[in-house]
Amino acid sequence: MHGRNALSSLAPAHREVRQRPSRARSPLAVVSARPGDHQTCQSFLATIFRGIPPVEFRAAIEDPSHGLGDRLVVKRGHEILGHALVRHQTVQLGQAVVPTGKLHSLATAPSLRRQGFGSLLVRRAERRMMEAGDVLGLLSTTIPGYFARLGWAPCGRNHVYRACVCEVLSVLASKGLYPRIPHPLDIRPLRRMEVDQVAQVYRSAVARQHGPLKRSEAHWHWLVNRGAYDTFLVAIETRGARHSEQGKKRIVGYAVLVGNDVVELFTLPDHSRAAIELLSRACADAMECGVDSLRIHLAPRDGVTRLLRAAAATRQDTRSGKGEVLMAKVLRPELMLRHLRPDLRNRAIEAHLPIPLDFGLAADRQKFRLSIDSSGADGASGSLGVASGSIGRSYLRTRPSRLAQLLLGQVNWKQPKEMEFSSQLAEQAARTLFPRQAFWHPPFDDLPARGQW
Repeated sequence: MHGRNALSSLAPAHREVRQRPSRARSPLAVVSARPGDHQTCQSFLATIFRGIPPVEFRAAIEDPSHGLGDRLVVKRGHEILGHALVRHQTVQLGQAVVPTGKLHSLATAPSLRRQGFGSLLVRRAERRMMEAGDVLGLLSTTIPGYFARLGWAPCGRNHVYRACVCEVLSVLASKGLYPRIPHPLDIRPLRRMEVDQVAQVYRSAVARQHGPLKRSEAHWHWLVNRGAYDTFLVAIETRGARHSEQGKKRIVGYAVLVGNDVVELFTLPDHSRAAIELLSRACADAMECGVDSLRIHLAPRDGVTRLLRAAAATRQDTRSGKGEVLMAKVLRPELMLRHLRPDLRNRAIEAHLPIPLDFGLAADRQKFRLSIDSSGADGASGSLGVASGSIGRSYLRTRPSRLAQLLLGQVNWKQPKEMEFSSQLAEQAARTLFPRQAFWHPPFDDLPARGQW
């Protein structure tokens, strides 16, 4: 993605020859960075990730999801030779809200590469996530193979389209929606006092989605203040507008633009027209600047997809090996299953699985057992329990990384790989409880700061 944050692109190089540290030097240690290490960390990251401005490092320090002890470094005396940053966030998975740690800024000095320090930093970061109560780990990387060896699994995919602005405007013109739009909304830049309204649009738009962050009020203000965008447009009701409780005209949609990318486009559920007008404005502005095409990031099943297909937009997929790949690791499977209980119970009952039901999951030495009981004849009052240490007679056996994909709804049931079922009932239960989901993580949160922090 254009303007992508190099600090969030976890791609340690492996070109250097292994070098052993001199015995005369101070010993290496992996520790939590102290406030006094900030300047040294900034210089180290600027050397590893060329072109990263100091404003991005300062913004990262003020991130409300980053706390004391979340910046890990490899130190020799006062020298920084390795770095990893953990941010504690919350991810929405349907009805569930899951505490999540996200790994950023993994880097090692050339003299330490191929000696296992990158892997050690990842392990320490995982431990830090678990100490903070995180159940799930996420990261974005251009070298997924490296992290796959450490137990991380690819999850989700980007829903990105490249569209010719002239084609989009032509389709809109054929529908009478450009250049003159009947009863247009007011499209203008965001004002700081409107951040709370934008946050409400986001919450409504991503409700029941799989993968978006649950952004707090503090996180929203941090996102806007760090200025990781070129333009932040909002769509406001004008003619015949309903008003908010404060007597102000409502914001019904917004679009965030960085360079030639529309990185976020959301509207209230009953205002899909706002997305068309925001996209029309973005395309018209791009055409005036001599830009031929835009990359547009959308949520799964977004209604704007139909417009882009009509405009012959092309879908861009990170699974081709280009760009960043989102990867996940379930740090505490039992707790993850407990968070997912409402969805699991509802799926079992709606699919009329035989209840009471015992279903086990095994991944290496990890064993978990789901038990669904019913107090009514139809199971409508059933409850789902989670226990560890046993799997019973009906179970699924797989690898830990595949277990993570299973819990996140990332198993392709048309071609299930590395899945061993004890019975037909076990396979039926697995397919029902963990259906394929469109896991999607908006990119806006990981963009590099561009403002004057």
